[in-house]
Amino acid sequence: MMPTFFKIAPPAVQLTVELCNRDDYLKADIPAGGTLTARGVAKVYAALAGQLPGTKPLVSAERLAEISAVAVADTDQIFGMPTQYALGYSIGRPVPDAPADATIIGWPGAGGSVADVDLTNNIAFAVTKNRFTAGDYTNIAPISALVTKSLT
Repeated sequence: MMPTFFKIAPPAVQLTVELCNRDDYLKADIPAGGTLTARGVAKVYAALAGQLPGTKPLVSAERLAEISAVAVADTDQIFGMPTQYALGYSIGRPVPDAPADATIIGWPGAGGSVADVDLTNNIAFAVTKNRFTAGDYTNIAPISALVTKSLT
């Protein structure tokens, strides 16, 4: 439950499954949302980390270290849970089996999709969903577990 979030965005004005799955909504250019493929967003994260063959890294190694370091570690004032943020990225993956001792930066989407890069194990990770299901990351956990298992 997200009691603080409901104070700033009452349930009546929040995104709904019905709205987010409408064709006209999916085709709209909405700045806070993304309609993309897992492969496409994984390439962006791979390029950020300098892992995309045939391309130069988007940022220097020094800048990547700076933007992936913990900038804030506190209670999230919207969702009311402990969290860590880097400069522009969430740290970690919203699953119980994320690689231990890994530096993972990325962002989970409100509809249950996740995209990130594991800088320790040098792998970009992305799972996108065809349908919006608010805050539901259950489909991410088994895929993350397979990736983690293949790395160990």
